[in-house]
Amino acid sequence: MTKKYKLLINNSPEFPPNTIATEVDTDGVKTYVVQYHNGSRFLHASSVENRPTIWHEITEPEPKQSFKRWRAEIGGQYFFINEDGVPQMAIDNYEDWDDYRHLTDNYFQEWAKCEHKKYVKEAIGRVTHAIIEANEGKMGTFAIVRRNGSYTTMHVDYLKGTIVPLLIPPAVSEAIALSIISSHKEDLDLIFNLKK
Repeated sequence: MTKKYKLLINNSPEFPPNTIATEVDTDGVKTYVVQYHNGSRFLHASSVENRPTIWHEITEPEPKQSFKRWRAEIGGQYFFINEDGVPQMAIDNYEDWDDYRHLTDNYFQEWAKCEHKKYVKEAIGRVTHAIIEANEGKMGTFAIVRRNGSYTTMHVDYLKGTIVPLLIPPAVSEAIALSIISSHKEDLDLIFNLKK
């Protein structure tokens, strides 16, 4: 459990009242991070622990576990899609390329998942190409979205700040978007993860 301490009384010239210090335990060595409005500073453990009249522990519930993506142990194998679009095996040495692939979601525990991602990328490429060709180089405003079990269009208003998580570019007209839906349904199923 993360411990936080709050400076209750301003009898320390170093810190303003209500300063929060967060305990960081790294392999049994405790340090404290004091947060300010313009940055943060590390304190030695004694700076907090030896001031019981100044610092008061704040107890908070344990945060919910966030999803953590799988990563191989050092020297373990993983799969990725190389620059030619071909799935490939690699050994993770925790080097820059390994970190980059892991951060950009091009890092898989199983060959089958890597291969599936390749097919999804290819489907995105085919649908994107078809939309760009149909748009004749113009910026589109009709996004293809999935709602209530079927594909439909949604008007994207850039000036009003309509935010839609777009996996493929929008079409210039609703007719083009509907045409793409009917001609690329299998690709759209892959893109929207309906086909595993």
